[in-house]
Amino acid sequence: MTSAQRVDPALVSLVRDLKIDEDYLRYAIDQLTSIGSSPLGFRNTGTQEDAAVAEFVSGEMSAMGLTGVAIEDVEVDAWRFRSATVTDHGSGTRAATLFDGSSFGGVPGTPPGGVTARLVDVGEALRLRLDRLDLGGAIALVDWRDQSIEPAAIILELARRGAVGMLLNCPVKGPWYQSSGALGAFNSRWPTGAPPMILIRKEDADTLREGLAYGPAEVTMTLNVEFEAHAAGHNAVGYLSGELPGPIVVGAHHDAWFRAAFDNASGVAALLAIARALSEAGHRPRHTICFSTRTAEEYGIAGSAYDWCIGAWRQVEVTHPNWATESPFHLCLEATGHRALRTVVEAPVELSAWAKRVCRAAEREGWTPTGWRVALPVADTEQWPFLLSGIPGVASYAWEESFGKTDYHTQFDTSELLDFGYLAAQSRLYALLLLEADRDPDAVFNHRARASELTKIAATTGHSDLARAAENHADAKGRRSFTTVGRGLFALDAHARARYPHEQTLADITSIDAAVAALDSENLTTAYRLLLHVGSHFLFPYLSEEAFIDHNHRSHPDSLTRTWARASHLTSSPHLWREMAALCGDSDARPYGPWVRASLIRAGEEARQQLVRRLDSMTRSIRPTGEHTLERTPTP
Repeated sequence: MTSAQRVDPALVSLVRDLKIDEDYLRYAIDQLTSIGSSPLGFRNTGTQEDAAVAEFVSGEMSAMGLTGVAIEDVEVDAWRFRSATVTDHGSGTRAATLFDGSSFGGVPGTPPGGVTARLVDVGEALRLRLDRLDLGGAIALVDWRDQSIEPAAIILELARRGAVGMLLNCPVKGPWYQSSGALGAFNSRWPTGAPPMILIRKEDADTLREGLAYGPAEVTMTLNVEFEAHAAGHNAVGYLSGELPGPIVVGAHHDAWFRAAFDNASGVAALLAIARALSEAGHRPRHTICFSTRTAEEYGIAGSAYDWCIGAWRQVEVTHPNWATESPFHLCLEATGHRALRTVVEAPVELSAWAKRVCRAAEREGWTPTGWRVALPVADTEQWPFLLSGIPGVASYAWEESFGKTDYHTQFDTSELLDFGYLAAQSRLYALLLLEADRDPDAVFNHRARASELTKIAATTGHSDLARAAENHADAKGRRSFTTVGRGLFALDAHARARYPHEQTLADITSIDAAVAALDSENLTTAYRLLLHVGSHFLFPYLSEEAFIDHNHRSHPDSLTRTWARASHLTSSPHLWREMAALCGDSDARPYGPWVRASLIRAGEEARQQLVRRLDSMTRSIRPTGEHTLERTPTP
């Protein structure tokens, strides 16, 4: 094993001796969680709470001796949460009842007196149920049961039917907020002009339904938020000078829902503790290190279907565009120190083997007290916009799906969730990842692993040019070869999941071909079910054609000008709503006939042409510099 293939024992020793202080971690988290715009907390981008957090962080950076400390403004749409309430006015012998609630970033507020209207229980808001209801001027009570069916899509249909507001809850066995009495928040992806929404407890939704059993109910929803378009959000930066310029970037987002001790005051605290310990130790890294806490990860711009990670995107795209080619490495620190959650290090395939080596070394030192695993990147952390810019790196945090369903993004995210000994230990893992990357950034890559994946894709699709390019890419070396990989090979599918650029199109083709075969066997039901997997057609049971078009338009290039999604190779899937309506016999649909099969054949052929374009673009992204042109916008 060469020195590049093992963790440097001297760096392990250095990290072991760093003064990563549990008391300091607790102090930082206490300071951050004391800042909030409401009794529930909330430190959202572009607000005075965002500014207060950036001031705290920059003050700590200055006190520990970092250089170039600054607060860098980035453009965001500010959304400041104050309060949310729902009043059930009662009727007959039923007394009025007041419920408190929360909402999602970017959702518009109500007028000061709220919105008063009759309440209509729409369940999951399936179209078949909505067709039996009068929603004109009503407030809809909605169950969020399926993670993939986002409220931002449902509101498009409800608004077209005349609803003036939404009361949302996650019922038992829903995707989020399953802890007893939980409220919740997310980035909303809320469409411009859509009615307001308040998230209420699942228990309170049950109470409202009990009232409806006695007869019609009138409710008032009041959402008090402050909104400012094109406001200033605040990223904080400070530098530890090295022998080489770099910089290696270490980042953690400081915006938050609720008190957010875990997500992500803990990540900010870990970042500050590592910077403080390295500075106190007098460590001079090989490369200058930029420590940065960032705004607008949880929500950053209004009206966009891709409204998260805006602070990190602005940082690398606008404030420091030179980082795209000059920064050797990026380490994203997220929620850390939970008593029951394993550490995950999310690494692109080129860095997976290296990340495992570092984690094994950390495990031997006791720095992974809850266990660890290495996984592929997701589009939900600030690692994503850095990857899209061509900057290699990893994201690390503590996570399990069980937590995502219970306390994640709720008012229960407090310091009580944390073990500060675990947080200190996991911070040492992060320090080791940082210092190992700094030792020799070019040595952390295994480009052969990427080449192997691309070779399999070429074999599956029969793309000979990609096969030849992948064979050559196997011999690529160092960080420079990653720039075009990041810009050319990281994409999103119709569910906003991280995929290769061709994968959604290939999935569309597979489903369409299978649907045609089902039609040939006169199995219309099977054909319909298969088409649910094409693009965004999983929304067919929920959205009329007009609302479905509205939803898909939000991923059009013209709608992506303020977000990283323009660089994410979004897929334009076929529009098959009318064909599906014919297959399931919708009352207003064109009758089923040979036209459906002919339409699917045309859609399949168009998708095949798009697949070739996608594979051609992927081929260009791994050819040596100078032999290709990067595509930074979605293929039409």
